[in-house]
Amino acid sequence: MRFPDKFLTEMDDFFGSHTEIPKEGFWESFDEPGYKGIRFSQSKTSASDHGQILSDLKEDTAKVEWCSCGYYVSEEFGNRNPYYHAGVYYPQEPSAMLPAEVIAARPGEVKSVPVLQTP
Repeated sequence: MRFPDKFLTEMDDFFGSHTEIPKEGFWESFDEPGYKGIRFSQSKTSASDHGQILSDLKEDTAKVEWCSCGYYVSEEFGNRNPYYHAGVYYPQEPSAMLPAEVIAARPGEVKSVPVLQTP
């Protein structure tokens, strides 16, 4: 994968002086295939439903460790499946499942965010 020179310079600077995280493996990770996942709607399924639905999808999957309703899948199902159209699950990259788990929002919970005024 080819990256813009500015990004390469900024990341080298970040790894060189701003973090203890080693950069070994970082650049190589972009050449690896990404993970695919699905997240079940908690309002339309319960954890006991997940196994049967995954079986119907013909998926032998592993649970995403940090998500109560997320599973790794081997292929993208997208919009070609009745479960998808019924809102039972939706495709989501596993790392994107983390914020919702951490925030742990509940139905009806609303947090107002100040709107920035532009001049």
